[in-house]
Amino acid sequence: MKRLFIFDMDGTILPDSTGLIELAKELGTVEQLLEFEKCFSERKLNTLEFTNLISEMWGKIDPETSFQAFKKSKKLNDISKCLREIKDRDGISCLITMSQDIFANHFLSFGFNYVFSTNYPPNTKLNPRILSPKDKPLIAKDICQKYGIDFFDSVAFGDSLSDEPLFNELTETVAVNASLALQEISKYSYTGNSMLEAYNLVKL
Repeated sequence: MKRLFIFDMDGTILPDSTGLIELAKELGTVEQLLEFEKCFSERKLNTLEFTNLISEMWGKIDPETSFQAFKKSKKLNDISKCLREIKDRDGISCLITMSQDIFANHFLSFGFNYVFSTNYPPNTKLNPRILSPKDKPLIAKDICQKYGIDFFDSVAFGDSLSDEPLFNELTETVAVNASLALQEISKYSYTGNSMLEAYNLVKL
């Protein structure tokens, strides 16, 4: 059976970190980013304001700088092996993150069929596409419709309540090094360093 496998990035395949934090490390702006995130969590900034502040702080980012941030970041082991196994079983894999495309798109090199992320504003003259948790199931449904597969047969992997809208709609869900709140609504729970091990928990 063809299925869609949906992976979160921040905190999931990037354990204990985010794409923004990894970029901030490379650019020497971790303290400023954490202050923006604090204001965002306290609802002093909305999503668009938060995104615009980041783009004003960083400006145009050289692709090599972004790649170095990605290269240095700690990731789950066995990502490519996991994605090859999904492909060998006629599955489709996608990464959906609210983080910036300048970091997330590097994961295409591991073998994901799709990566969906927030546009980094200096990279586009149009209004940036800023993703939110509620976009995750909508994007997944669009992919399923494209391939003529049942969305409700999809498998999702995540770590926090930003994954809740997707997990609430699916049965096959895996909480990866996750918060207790997400574990409570997940079918499976995995603690460890291997994406392949988390994938192998799912018995299909």
